[in-house]
Amino acid sequence: MASLQSQYGKPLHILDLPNEILAQIFVYVKGPPYYEEGLPWGVNHHTDSSVEYIKVIRLVCRRFRDESSHLLLTAVSVSMNSASLARLDEISRHPLIARGIQTVILSLRFFAFDLATEFHSCFLPYQWRRVRSSIRELQTVMPIPNIREYEGSEYARIISKTRRILDSWNKLAGNNEHSSFDREDRRNVRLIKRAHEEYRQAYLEQERVRTNGTFLQVVADAVARMPIARSLYITGGDTVPEPQCLLLVEGIENDDLVKYIVRPMEWRDAQEQEIDIVPFELLSQIPLAIHETGVVLTGVNYGIAPMTDYSHLSGGIQNLNGLKTAMRQLTSFTFEPGLDLNPNVYELFDDEEGLRCLQGFVKACTDTDSIQDIRIDMGLLWPNGQVPTLSAGSLLLTRTWPRLRYVFFRGPLHFEELRELYAKLQTRVKVVLETVYLMSGSWVDVLDIMRDNPPPGSDWSYIFCPVGAERDTITDEQEQAIFGDPKTCLSTLYIRGMIRDNPLRQVSQDINDEDSV
Repeated sequence: MASLQSQYGKPLHILDLPNEILAQIFVYVKGPPYYEEGLPWGVNHHTDSSVEYIKVIRLVCRRFRDESSHLLLTAVSVSMNSASLARLDEISRHPLIARGIQTVILSLRFFAFDLATEFHSCFLPYQWRRVRSSIRELQTVMPIPNIREYEGSEYARIISKTRRILDSWNKLAGNNEHSSFDREDRRNVRLIKRAHEEYRQAYLEQERVRTNGTFLQVVADAVARMPIARSLYITGGDTVPEPQCLLLVEGIENDDLVKYIVRPMEWRDAQEQEIDIVPFELLSQIPLAIHETGVVLTGVNYGIAPMTDYSHLSGGIQNLNGLKTAMRQLTSFTFEPGLDLNPNVYELFDDEEGLRCLQGFVKACTDTDSIQDIRIDMGLLWPNGQVPTLSAGSLLLTRTWPRLRYVFFRGPLHFEELRELYAKLQTRVKVVLETVYLMSGSWVDVLDIMRDNPPPGSDWSYIFCPVGAERDTITDEQEQAIFGDPKTCLSTLYIRGMIRDNPLRQVSQDINDEDSV
């Protein structure tokens, strides 16, 4: 190993470097994290090759192993079951790996009471619809060669086998005489009944760890043991989304369809099936429990499906006050209450009281001077292209954040609310408006105010996929030129001061001239 001569004449080797410098060298070897589309903000992801580098480094010597092992895992997920909690507990106690965990991802998918207790009226028809939907999804991917190493003909065989299972379940649902069931029917009926019993047991275990405080306690204690785990991602969906049709294929091929059936329900699915979402109270209880251990959170991301009653969001005034304390040093906050929104199912949100509950929750979470990064996605206020009746701009106006550096916003907004936001800013801030419905005012004025308030350094604010106001009067070609690529489109060039004239003002003037003629 290469060495250097010290001022005292003793050769210096890389192992003479202090641990802190070695650790930073390995961070450089691993490379910076990237953010993948559709994955949660604030969760670091690295390429597989970068992890392989660290694996090789760990084999060199004990010092290298000890100072690089924490880079293997930067985030850990947990669900409401004993096995998942045990895994989190084990990771949090590992002397090396626990040092590298930055984010805890909490999946609040759940086993539903109705499905666990009502076989004929709920569980059987729900699973029948779910499997049928997966078949239809599978048929759309059949022309794709070698997906998951199955050829199209193999997919056809799987679909045929699955349809036979559905036929048996359909007979059972229709209360047909069991004497008409053949051997395969009886096997398929035993399968769904065994799946229901396992589902019922999974529900009972979930309720045990949820209601006796085990889930909250294990999570809070684990976070407290991990020195840099100060960020939470709380979601009602799967932490690693995977197409249902591929899960079905695995179940059929491995003769383990029960594993496919006995899965916790995502909040989006519960919304579509009109099933009450059970663990809503955990949205506030999780950060409160962590705060009670003495941990100071710096990042919280809520990525959840819409709720039917937003009064449940906070858990009451006492919880709101507790959240203010728990979030007192928060630097990054993301709120996406429509993350898993299905626009074909969800109706237009026009509940003013519900919006006030949302505002109260956001205000409690962000009522601190330490906020630097805030991301609000309120696309749920106008699903499926409907014209919104409520603005979400008030969520950005709950207070002044003196250290604010970044704002991301999606949803309906009035121009005056944007103007008020800029008036409150005490620093230069990057503002991203993505899929914003402008309820009043003009995009011309939005471009002007963003140009007049640039972020620091070489960064820039931008607009992507605007809706409403002048956007409804220009052509798709004009929209692409003005608001297309956020790096090179005309609106970005104008906001950055790289061109003199507001591109939308000229287009709007041309339209007005044509109308007057």
